[in-house]
Amino acid sequence: MKKIIVFVLSAIMTLSLAACGSNEKTAEIPNPFTEYSSIDEAVKAVGFEISVPDSIDGYADRIIRVDPDHKMIEVIYKNSDDAEIRIRKAVGSEDVSGDYTKYAQSSATTIGDLNVTMKGANDKVSVAVWTNGDYAYSITCSTAQNKAKMTDLVNAVDAVDMIGGDPATWGPALDADDDPDAEIPNPYVEYSSFSEAAKAVGFDIIFPEMIDGYSAPVIRVDAEGQMVEAIYTKGDGSELCIRKAVGSEDVSGDYNEYSRNDTMSVGDLTVTMKGENELVSLATWTNNGYTYSIGVYMQAGVSVGAMTALICAVQ
Repeated sequence: MKKIIVFVLSAIMTLSLAACGSNEKTAEIPNPFTEYSSIDEAVKAVGFEISVPDSIDGYADRIIRVDPDHKMIEVIYKNSDDAEIRIRKAVGSEDVSGDYTKYAQSSATTIGDLNVTMKGANDKVSVAVWTNGDYAYSITCSTAQNKAKMTDLVNAVDAVDMIGGDPATWGPALDADDDPDAEIPNPYVEYSSFSEAAKAVGFDIIFPEMIDGYSAPVIRVDAEGQMVEAIYTKGDGSELCIRKAVGSEDVSGDYNEYSRNDTMSVGDLTVTMKGENELVSLATWTNNGYTYSIGVYMQAGVSVGAMTALICAVQ
């Protein structure tokens, strides 16, 4: 009797599976996005302006699309490895990133007048979200970026003045009246030596010619001839950036909130050092009418002693 029941149940299951398999019609989920060939067309479709970089170094492809139902515009930059940087702007104040990953690190950062939440791990950022006026914004990166570069992306998207990271490769902000497809100018001029850069800015530059473990620096002066910077890089992509400019404002471009924020005396200088735990990621100071910064990016930071030695080598 048990064998008969088992047989009957097996037959019913087989018929049920066959019936499921014979249903050839599959419900297709509609794509809520419509692609556009230019920012201008997308802006007309969604009804508001957006400023985004024309291109991002290392990301050759750009896809522009609109979700009309959610009043959202999205720009996706892709590279040959299928890595993506995705920028979104939408009406409202909700998180529009679509990224609900629980990241190990999440911090609130002030960038200009914006309150930006950056999320990631190992001192790198995968997501940035913020609101401004009646709009919500997000930037998501499939390959996490250092905080300075994410800061520049936020600046570019919200059309405020570029002051941090590497504007030459991440693009200055576009004004609403600018042609979004126009080529973004490089705001820096490179020089082969510190002496040439000094002539361009009109003040003396004493920076390290070499730093142990780093390559020879890239020496650059901003287009206005007010600031000089030297960028030293390691093979793993980590960077050390030294800047000097006329004035007393913070020229680091690093507006991250660090748990460590100490004021120290280095010789006759009063230096602010910021970082995490016992390591320093940023040092800023002024001296004789000039403002200086040393930033360490894409690595955990350096010791107080190492940062002090660097400060003593800069004039």
